[in-house]
Amino acid sequence: MTTMRMSPFHGIAGAVRWGSRLFVACGLHGIKVFEIGGEHVRLIACLDDFPAFDIALRGNILAIAAGERGVVLVDARSLQPLKVWKTPFPVHALQWKENDLTGLSGCNPSTAVRFTAVPTRPIPALTG
Repeated sequence: MTTMRMSPFHGIAGAVRWGSRLFVACGLHGIKVFEIGGEHVRLIACLDDFPAFDIALRGNILAIAAGERGVVLVDARSLQPLKVWKTPFPVHALQWKENDLTGLSGCNPSTAVRFTAVPTRPIPALTG
């Protein structure tokens, strides 16, 4: 029987573009936000309060698979957190279809949790 265990990830797990911004999920190092302007690319923010193993975009809402922290929603414009959803397992992959966001386990792909309510206002701070 094979035993799976998590290992640190220090590369690019995923990326999405929203207007002139590029959001890059960097595993344990969170999200890096770049501004693209013509031939110049500039790092404008590092969101490293939580890991980012996958990232999905719908409108101006970023959904971030934050491992043991669950799923974090962030406003793409202000970079403010909107919601933190705790999950019964570490979330390492996301799938957004219409109004449903599904978080998937990296260790057991058949384990999933679905979210249907997407907030529209920022919350004061991330709470663990």
